[in-house]
Amino acid sequence: YGFDICAACHSIFRNPKDDDQETYKRDTSKVRSFKEQGLDPFRGAADTYVSKFPPNTRVVVDAACGSGQILAILKEKHPELKLFGLELSAPSIEWMKSIGIDGAVTDLDLDDLDQHVAPGTVDFIVFNEAFEHVRSPMHVLKKMFRMLRPGGRIHFTAQYFGPENGLQIRVGEPIYIDRHGLDWVIAQVGAKFIDLKADIKYRVTLEKNA
Repeated sequence: YGFDICAACHSIFRNPKDDDQETYKRDTSKVRSFKEQGLDPFRGAADTYVSKFPPNTRVVVDAACGSGQILAILKEKHPELKLFGLELSAPSIEWMKSIGIDGAVTDLDLDDLDQHVAPGTVDFIVFNEAFEHVRSPMHVLKKMFRMLRPGGRIHFTAQYFGPENGLQIRVGEPIYIDRHGLDWVIAQVGAKFIDLKADIKYRVTLEKNA
């Protein structure tokens, strides 16, 4: 494998990146994890997301939701919310529907998301552990922002490189961004910056401009 760096956004990306989406379509590992480990490993993350909700949040979408652990916790603790999951794995969506969580099998890069989620109707989107796995992260983020209402928010993670991260770039991860790259992303979607934490990942909350 080789890595390149983008002159405009400073992203480091594996070139070529293997297209593993076909494998994800049949993946059952997330369902197995749900059945074996339950919801406890995700409760802290779910509480973090709730703390980032904009006022009057009613509709939450988890994009690349795995087998729906975050949505299951939200359903349990906040039954008033309307929840929806977007996920490439058909077994994961089948499992979610069996436990009463709505969702759709979706390729975030290629599919028209309007058929599943009407534009301008979502208050909060979770996009966790997926920025580095979609084919075109910027394209996907723009589609996410189309789903959000003005003032709606998205919380996403992205593989991070910079002075606070002493870890080496790993061959298995296809894309990394630095702070310049994050600022470039924010400018592309026209968002308001809400919150940022940096460890081995960026953990970012952005708000859609009115």
